[in-house]
Amino acid sequence: MKHCMEDLGWYEIKNHFQHGSMRSMRVPDIFWHAVSFEDTPCIPFSENIRINKFPGMVQIVRKQSLTYAIRRLCQFYPSEFSYYPRSWNIPEEYPQLVFDHEQLTKGGKGKNFWLIFKPDDASQGNGIFLEDNPRNMDTNTNRNYLVQQYITNPLLIDGLKFDFRIYVLLRNLNNVEIFLSREGMVRFCTLKYEEPSVSNKSKVYMHLTNYSLNKYSETYDHNNSMSRGSKRLLSSVFNYLKSEGYDVDQLWTKIENITVKTVFAILPDLLVAYRDEIPPNKEGPRCFQILGFDILIDENFEPHLLEVNANPSLNLDHEVEIAEDGVLIGQPAPNHPGYQLVPSQVDEEIKRPVVLESLLLACPIQHRSKTLKFLTKYGVQFAVHYPDGQFSNNEDPIRQEPCLYLVYNCKDSSLDKSDSWRTSSRYTCSCWETGQTEPPNPPSAAI
Repeated sequence: MKHCMEDLGWYEIKNHFQHGSMRSMRVPDIFWHAVSFEDTPCIPFSENIRINKFPGMVQIVRKQSLTYAIRRLCQFYPSEFSYYPRSWNIPEEYPQLVFDHEQLTKGGKGKNFWLIFKPDDASQGNGIFLEDNPRNMDTNTNRNYLVQQYITNPLLIDGLKFDFRIYVLLRNLNNVEIFLSREGMVRFCTLKYEEPSVSNKSKVYMHLTNYSLNKYSETYDHNNSMSRGSKRLLSSVFNYLKSEGYDVDQLWTKIENITVKTVFAILPDLLVAYRDEIPPNKEGPRCFQILGFDILIDENFEPHLLEVNANPSLNLDHEVEIAEDGVLIGQPAPNHPGYQLVPSQVDEEIKRPVVLESLLLACPIQHRSKTLKFLTKYGVQFAVHYPDGQFSNNEDPIRQEPCLYLVYNCKDSSLDKSDSWRTSSRYTCSCWETGQTEPPNPPSAAI
């Protein structure tokens, strides 16, 4: 966030919260929350403020809530949601799970039918386990779980299971706008994949792609190459898959459809939460939010939505074990003795443009032209998307296209000429000399 503010020529307002009120010399243009809309004791209610969280989003995209939302829409469009694995919410649906399991495995069919148990209140892979029979689960637990049919035939690269982290920007609810990032992250397991069995069901490095788990594996590859290592660029993996004969364009279209359908599944709950917090007759801030969609591809090249993250990690570093000599090349990792944080070029290449362009899209209209002029003045290369599809910067074909693009607009899916600013692409230069003057009244952000 701070890197992007510097790139844009914005500055930070350090707000102080006392007795439930915000005390500051100036109300910010963009209010940046850490976790959720509700995590700050005082939210400035002004229609001129943009907040990077929607009310209720964290609860709405939790595993069980997301399942209920998708089921609700699936009742009307049953053939449109095959991308979401068969699911049961436990303990409420435990009897149904047992019955369905018996039917699906009766007579030897479903020989390799496995279930994955995900705690509803957990994240980063914590508490997840595999079982081939729901009766093996401890039914005395007070914890809520989402149980899903485990996808036993994932597509593999170099024998490793992987999934995609797709970044989506949701802006507006009444006039829904959904933006999709062209670049994403591919996260790899660190043990060669084998179909689940009693002997390997506990091997998290084989079955779970979460970085938070695999970073502690001895075989985790911290590689700053964009096309190798345990984290890779989505574009590099797509190039590889295309070279292997896969239709990545068709796959991307399916991923676009997944994001739009899923947003529409949670939209009714979002609108209720939004209007409860900010009634239509009350002046209030406008919201936007970056979401992380986790998508797995099976061996038939079909995408499956695993979950939606309300707070995808936007960190630009990764954890590396400290060498035996104790020499640090980064900062000590908080709460993880023996590890240090070092910059990750892969994370920066993916996340920094997403945040920068999200801020541009959220920027109040009175500051947009000033921000774009600032980028031009200090040599930051950007491309503006015009209705005819041409770009103003033809010198760098790799960065001609913006990072975020509009995948759905309830008014008009085409870009209006007056909104051509909305697709400013990622920067190509962000290193400026110190001492340069700021543009008059630059946008501000509170973090």
